[in-house]
Formats: sequence, C-alpha cells, structure tokens
Amino acid sequence: MDWMIINQLKAEVSSELKEFIPQGYFEQDLETFKFNKYLDPDGFLTKQKQWGYLAASLGNELLQSNKEIMTAKQKCASQVLLFIGLYESTYAGKKITEKNHLLACEKNLIGNNVPIVLEEHKLHLKEYEKSLKKSLNQYLLYVDSDKSKAFYPIFTERDLIDFGLKQSLKNKILLSIQKNLTTIVVSVITSVCSVYALTILGIKS
Repeated sequence: MDWMIINQLKAEVSSELKEFIPQGYFEQDLETFKFNKYLDPDGFLTKQKQWGYLAASLGNELLQSNKEIMTAKQKCASQVLLFIGLYESTYAGKKITEKNHLLACEKNLIGNNVPIVLEEHKLHLKEYEKSLKKSLNQYLLYVDSDKSKAFYPIFTERDLIDFGLKQSLKNKILLSIQKNLTTIVVSVITSVCSVYALTILGIKS
C-alpha cells in the first residue's frame, strides 16, 4: 500500500479521535518492541512496530468501550486505527524477519524457521489489509465526498467497484445503452402521440 496515503489516513483518524488519545500516547518508548540495532540501525522499524501496537491497542479499546459520547464516525475511525496498527506492526515484523532470513542465508544456517515465520507475516498482512479497506470504506461514508477521494489510492480498481465507489466498465456501458433506449422510446412515443393528435384534429389524414 502507498505509505504516503497511509500516513495521511493515520493523521485523519488521529484527528477524529484526538479527544480519546492521551497526551504523548504515541511517543511512548516500549522496551519490549525494540529490534536489534544490527537489524534496525536507524530505529525506524522499532518505531513503526511500537506505533502499530499502540494504535491497535487503543483502537480495540475504543471499539470495545461503551462511551456514549462517541459518534458512529468515531467508532468507524477506531476500527480503522485498529487495523492500521495491526498492519504497521506486522509489516515491521515482516521487514525484520526478511533481514534475519538474509543473514541466515549469508551464514548458511540450516534448519532455521525464518521462512515459515515470513509466510505467516505475509498471510497476516493480507488479512489486515483486507480488513483495513473494509473499515476505511465504512469510515468514508461519514466523510465529505471530495475529502474521501484522497484515500481512494488505497483501494484497487476491484475494491472501488466492490465497495460501490466506482462503476465497472460493464455497468457504465449498460447504463449508457439503457439511457439511449429510453431516449429512443420516448421519442417514438412522442412522435406517435403527435401524429394521433393531428389525425383527430383533422390536420393530418
């Protein structure tokens, strides 16, 4: 997925849920989720893993809460936050696993389970991406149509059609044919009625 759009979406839902996000919440430094400096020298993947965990935790907490002051839009935003968090956290784990796999191959290590873990990450990423798209589609129902189009690049062409955000070429052609047929039928009926009226009036024999 396009990370620039994902970052815009993170900002969007964070803004929507700002009253429920504790101050400094995403700036927490979680020792448990720190990757080895050799595999993550700049700490970027560690930050991504931590943000993902925090986002998923908060999103799930807000979804499960019975806060009456939460709007339907905010509930949808909570679900989006949950799946963005799960996706980011898993993506960071996948990148670290790929680095581990490369290191194992370079050292000719046999019998490691890295390929299995890597496949699990890939499967989870597909599931979370699918869930993220579904929850985003629900959230966009509450967003201004012009603003919501900014997030369309997250969807594939098939997604846009399945979610009713775009018509398929087949449907466009069918609608065009129906429109043309309607115009023709109306024209024919109008002509017949005109001739009939003129005949009654004795203007046309």
